[in-house]
Amino acid sequence: PYTARVLAGETVVYETEIVRVHGRSGWIHCEYSPWREPDGSISGWVASIADVTEVRAAERERAKSAALVDAVLASIPAGVVICDAQGTLIRWNAANPRLWGNPEVEPTSFEGVESYARCRGWRYPSGEPLGPHDWPMARSLERRERVDGELIEIEPFDDSGRKVALFMSAPIVADGELVGAVAVQTDLTAQVRAEQAVADSERKLRRIIDGMFAFAAYDLNSRSLTLARDAFGEKPLYYGYCGKTFLFGSELKALTAFPGFDAQPDMQALADYFK
Repeated sequence: PYTARVLAGETVVYETEIVRVHGRSGWIHCEYSPWREPDGSISGWVASIADVTEVRAAERERAKSAALVDAVLASIPAGVVICDAQGTLIRWNAANPRLWGNPEVEPTSFEGVESYARCRGWRYPSGEPLGPHDWPMARSLERRERVDGELIEIEPFDDSGRKVALFMSAPIVADGELVGAVAVQTDLTAQVRAEQAVADSERKLRRIIDGMFAFAAYDLNSRSLTLARDAFGEKPLYYGYCGKTFLFGSELKALTAFPGFDAQPDMQALADYFK
């Protein structure tokens, strides 16, 4: 069907699927070129045909593998970044730009390890700043180091506030040759902040307990009230019932201010106390 076009001087290239004698299908690559005489006139055509069935099969397998990798990356909630042997970022999943606050940036805009200087980070909790060659991915490339878990405080590009992430990275080696590296970054900001809050509360409570104190703690779930004071009683704690109401306070006037409070001493209680 391409004869007329070829005889008119056009080179025609195409691939088509065929059915072989044994019934199996395959693919061939065809190229038709005009046969020119010394004077430039066209007297015929030349065809070259190559079996590309295995090439097509390999392309299909690569496409399947790429689709599988895409699905895996999309399902990972942590940020995943892949770079080539020179450190240029070639791919990342959707979670990574969400972590870094740069959804409009393409991975390839980071060319080479030196471009990592655009990312601001500090070792956590020491606060030591990171240079471009200090990032886990750079170390995996330059030293073939495997980083199994390192806390780094990062500053997203959208100025949304610093975050603390757990970084892991590893070199990618094929037949002994370094071809790139991969890094996984998990946002642990909420967990780290919660642990900090607990630690701060524990320190404050320790300072209270080490001095004079009196406090009340009410548990909403169990609906229970806990009263406590220092062991030496430096801080007073008064409590008792007024009718069916339980009263407590660090000063007596807090109890006497309650409506219906009876200031008359309980003689039986005094007798029990002095026994």
